[in-house]
Amino acid sequence: MALGIYKQGQGYWVRMMTAIVAGVLVLACAAWVWQSLARIQPPASGQIIRIEQPVGATPAAGASVELFASGDTSVLATATIRSVEEEAGGLVMRVDNPVLTPEAKAADREVVDARSVRGAGGFAAGIPTSGMVAIPAFEMIYVRLAAASLVILAGAFFIFLYVGMKPKPVDFLIATDGEARKVNWSTRKEVAGSTWVVIAAMFLIAATLFIIDLAFQGVFSAIGVLER
Repeated sequence: MALGIYKQGQGYWVRMMTAIVAGVLVLACAAWVWQSLARIQPPASGQIIRIEQPVGATPAAGASVELFASGDTSVLATATIRSVEEEAGGLVMRVDNPVLTPEAKAADREVVDARSVRGAGGFAAGIPTSGMVAIPAFEMIYVRLAAASLVILAGAFFIFLYVGMKPKPVDFLIATDGEARKVNWSTRKEVAGSTWVVIAAMFLIAATLFIIDLAFQGVFSAIGVLER
C-alpha cells in the first residue's frame, strides 16, 4: 500500500474523475464561505474620526474628547484619543470606542450622529458627514482566508480518504471502472446512422401531428366548434 493508497493503480480513471468532481465541489463550497464571510462585519476596537477646521491646541494621545451632534449643546459621547495625525485639509483622530451618554442612549442616538468634537485647551473641530469609520478589531480578510483554507484542507482530506484509502468506496470505484470497460462503444458510422434515424423520426412525427391537427381543425370547424 504505497503512500497509504489502497489498491494503487486499479480503477485509475474512475477514481481520478471522482476526485476531480469532488474537488470542484469543495472549491465551490470554499468560494461560498469566502463570499458569505464578506458580509460579516468584525467588531470595532475604536473609531477613526476625520476632523476639519480645528481650532485650539490639538490634544495629545490619552486625552479625553467629547462628541456633539449637529445643533446639540449636550454631549453625545466621550472617547479617549489613541493618536492624532495631520492630513490635507484637517486631522485624523483615532479614538477608543466612544461611549454614549445616558441621555443619548435614551434618545436612541448613535455615535455616527456626531458632527463636532471638543477637548481641553479650547480644542474644537467639525466632523463631516461619513467622517467616522470603525476600526476593526481584526482584519476580516484573514478570517475569510482561514475559513476557505480549512474547507479546502478538510475536503482534500476526505477526498483522499474515500478515493484512496477506505476499502469499501475504493472497491466500489474499482468495480465501476471494470464495468465501464465492458461497455461496447458505438463506432462513428453507427452513431451517424442512429443520428439520422432520430432526425428522420422527429420530422415524421412532426408531420403526422401536423396532419392530425389539420384534420381535427377541419372537423371542429365543420360542426361549428371552431370559427375561422
